[in-house]
Amino acid sequence: MALTKITVLCVSAFVLLISLLAVTVLPTSPAEAEPGTNLIGAEFDNLTILHIGGGALASQLVDRLEMRGDVVRSSDIPEAVELNPEVVIIFGGEWFEGRVYDTELHDFLRLASSRGANVVMVGGTTSKFFEALDRAGVHEIPVTETGEVRNPAYDNPPLVGLKMKTVGGHTGPSLLFSYTSSPDVLEESLIGWLL
Repeated sequence: MALTKITVLCVSAFVLLISLLAVTVLPTSPAEAEPGTNLIGAEFDNLTILHIGGGALASQLVDRLEMRGDVVRSSDIPEAVELNPEVVIIFGGEWFEGRVYDTELHDFLRLASSRGANVVMVGGTTSKFFEALDRAGVHEIPVTETGEVRNPAYDNPPLVGLKMKTVGGHTGPSLLFSYTSSPDVLEESLIGWLL
């Protein structure tokens, strides 16, 4: 009998704890978030999508994102653009591949990264994304002791990305990889990574 009462009390306490956790209010905007976090609200009220370079798959993804924020399309790197954690830069793969060694692209990647923008490449040879980040000094591609280059996108997934994220006072890269060419799944992957 006593064991049954203890079991009921433990179950009741567990249910109460789960209930309290379920009603905990999480921040939904960068203003409500802990300083240093890269959080885009669930509503994406202030999200800006900067689509550079076209590309079929990238364009399909951007079309799906139009309902989530303001979309700015550009055939090249824009002269003046505000970059911050609520900006998602989506490079078309074909456009990006031709500019891996371009110092203007490297400068833009450094600026975007330093300001907390989310940078992704869709389609094409996405391993080139990390080559460009490495050349720009934004994210180093590891090289083993034997000299083997370890590009994280060696198998060229259709969607890759990088954002700088602060956790526990330490800032480091958050990488995105999605291995599907379905625009709907790419959208889900990107949104999940942004949150």
